[in-house]
Amino acid sequence: MKRIVWTITVFVALPVIGAFAQGRSYAERLMREGNSLYERGDYQAAVARYQEALEAGYESGALYFNLGNAYYRIGDVGRAILNYERARRLLPDDEEVRFNLELANLRAVDRIVIPPRFILLRWMEDFKNWLGLGALFWLVMGLYAGVAGLLVGIILDRQGKMRRILRTVVWVLAVPLVVFALNLAVRLHEAHQSNEAIVLEDKVAARSGPDQDFSEQFFLHAGAKVRVEEVSGGWCRIRLPDGKVGWLPAATMERI
Repeated sequence: MKRIVWTITVFVALPVIGAFAQGRSYAERLMREGNSLYERGDYQAAVARYQEALEAGYESGALYFNLGNAYYRIGDVGRAILNYERARRLLPDDEEVRFNLELANLRAVDRIVIPPRFILLRWMEDFKNWLGLGALFWLVMGLYAGVAGLLVGIILDRQGKMRRILRTVVWVLAVPLVVFALNLAVRLHEAHQSNEAIVLEDKVAARSGPDQDFSEQFFLHAGAKVRVEEVSGGWCRIRLPDGKVGWLPAATMERI
């Protein structure tokens, strides 16, 4: 019976694995073609190849970064910033991504002044982002391995000579383990449940309600970063970092 189950599993799994590998290979080829077009200066064609790679299900920080570069070259600041922001989520420690994002933001029209925050909140935010996502992950893994190893040592120390010292060290490591593990969980949640979006239209009016009949409150331009708070009938209620609130057509922006 077990042999039959294994045989069926292999016959079902092999085509799935093969299709996945073939699809990934196809998408990687599209990305390489996009890179070649970019190097030859055909940025519009490079954008098309990179988009095809995304539509084929391939996603990576490098792909978003290259797509952002291509959009930047053709002068589409909004989509350049959008793809740099997506690249930064996957490559939070990459200096090139950070630099190009800052460069693209300099070309954005809107200069949104963020009001000063309460100092304690600023310290908490700085601590939360103190480490890159990759470094934070390995720090948590290292602390977890240390605590687990010490617990095994306590169990194996049958005579109890080192037990008190090992328990003390466990508590010393357990506290930062909990703190950094919670930090990691929050960062991962933010990375995957983001409500942030980038405006893609050259100029769009934020209105007081979800319809064209509502009054204009202020204007936003391509590259402006907003937080989506509510969606209603093709309109999004957005909030800016300075606290301004308005409604934009959903089609004028794209979520990071």
